[in-house]
Amino acid sequence: MLLKIHKQSILASALFASIASIAFVETAHAQQVRGTVGDSASRQPVPGAVLTLLDRNGSPIGRSISGKDGAYRISPSAGARATTLHVVRIGFRPRDLSLPAPTDAVVVLNVLIAALPTMLEPVRVTDQPNCPARKDRAAAFSLWEQTKSALLATIVAREANPAAMLRIGYERTMDGGGEHILSQRVRLDSTDRGLASFQAAHSAADFVRDGFRDVRGASDVFMAPDAEVLLDDRFVAGYCFRIVNADRARPTEVGLGFEAAGHKRDRVDIDGTVWIDTAARALRNIEYKYVGLDRRVEALNPGGRLEFREMPNGVVLVDRWHIRLVVAESTSALTPTLRRGESREVVSYVFSAQESGGELARAAWPTERPWLASLGTLRARAVTRTGGFAGGTVVRLDDTDYRATVSDSGTFEIANLVPGPYSLVVVDPRLAAVRLTIPTKIAFVAARDSVYQAALTVPTAEDFVADRCIAERRMREVHAGSLNVAMDDSTPWAVIRVMRPDATPIAGVKITLAQRQDPTQRDPRDILSPVNEWVPVPDSYETGTNGLFTLCRNLRRGWDLKIRARGPGGADAETIVRVKDKLTIVPFVVDAPHPREGSPRTD
Repeated sequence: MLLKIHKQSILASALFASIASIAFVETAHAQQVRGTVGDSASRQPVPGAVLTLLDRNGSPIGRSISGKDGAYRISPSAGARATTLHVVRIGFRPRDLSLPAPTDAVVVLNVLIAALPTMLEPVRVTDQPNCPARKDRAAAFSLWEQTKSALLATIVAREANPAAMLRIGYERTMDGGGEHILSQRVRLDSTDRGLASFQAAHSAADFVRDGFRDVRGASDVFMAPDAEVLLDDRFVAGYCFRIVNADRARPTEVGLGFEAAGHKRDRVDIDGTVWIDTAARALRNIEYKYVGLDRRVEALNPGGRLEFREMPNGVVLVDRWHIRLVVAESTSALTPTLRRGESREVVSYVFSAQESGGELARAAWPTERPWLASLGTLRARAVTRTGGFAGGTVVRLDDTDYRATVSDSGTFEIANLVPGPYSLVVVDPRLAAVRLTIPTKIAFVAARDSVYQAALTVPTAEDFVADRCIAERRMREVHAGSLNVAMDDSTPWAVIRVMRPDATPIAGVKITLAQRQDPTQRDPRDILSPVNEWVPVPDSYETGTNGLFTLCRNLRRGWDLKIRARGPGGADAETIVRVKDKLTIVPFVVDAPHPREGSPRTD
């Protein structure tokens, strides 16, 4: 039967001998401990060591982390007095050192810690009745103790040495086999508040009790653990551990496997592995898969991964993370039964993979050089259709937060691109009211540490509408047996987008149009156009999924245009605009209900 470690304070792991030297004591106005952490054999600095001040009851009252030169500085919380300095670092034996009698002084304590010859040294364990007996139980918990030191470093680092970070989140649609990215949405998030690069949505107690899926109405929300969850004693108590041997791709690594001690019906758990690099004495990544799902879903390997990186200053951060989900789309058909005249409904499912995750693109500290991730770059030159530089043009990668402004010399660059497919669009201020951008011919796949070079001829809003009008006329002419698609430049155009109050487009809205001449603009010789009467526009429209339609003919400049909509759910709306210019852009807001949606999400 597999065993678990005793529930004990952070002091319980400090059972090994320690070496330290108190250099000197300086007078100061508040108690403080500072010094360096070094390797007892090589005397080289040890970055990334977590140092915790404990009071006489063994309670933590302050903690910090050693920097790239091994230096640290730590003070107890207000009004507390420290008696012990506790030091842990993955790959080294934990250390406990007694401090001088409480005094308002600066204690300079240079600590030497001993490297472990193996990370599988035995630790004390007790029975875990819900786990099967294994011969590697003591080695597994020894590795878990080292893993805890590494996880703790990720937490303390953001407290003691917070970084300003640029985080990138993405949602990806994968192909049928789940191996290639078909499309992706990317969002950027900058923070200087010392937050975690990745953070779980729930506590360890919640996960152990309820699993890693939360059913919310028509949606299933899948979740992932973070450092705080894995460090919690309640997580350890609810999971069984084992040693996992690495393959050829991980020659210096050893894995700590974990799985739920007991599985319940309709509950989704995770089975995973924490990978430790024994040569570098570093936490590399955590991989896991969701279990307790339909076997057809599990065949597409739903799960996730967290990757850790130690920065040059000793800070450990999660620099990449992703969750892989499986989406089921159902179709139904009536199939005849053996009874004459009867049939039954047969429902079939098509499963596809989606990924939700992110990367840390940049981490910076006030007095140090920033760390930059290995990501892709788009670099391009932009000109107008007449050949001039398109300075001031705003471009964006579609469905992302990546954007740039073309310089006066006609160049632009977009950096920090996570791998995947992208298409470039132009942001025209006139189309912003209807939440539209102008597509371009630039589409590419970004790769790490690479630059994609491109040349862009910038289209205008008029070009965008003209292309739509030409396509529309081409369709009409083909049906009529002609291919004359020339445009009449004198005819005004209109772009109308039907949207809800939250700016989402509405499909299936039926549109009718009418025009009325402004009496002050009426030509007295025009006796065919009655004053103040609405003249119906011959064409009618129905919006597609993007809620968009264009008017390429039959409009008159200077006239009012009345747009009437009958939408889904009985929504009925009307608006009137004045056609003044060559291009009129109309955001038409209709109060229509949202369609029901249900798909997996991540928190």
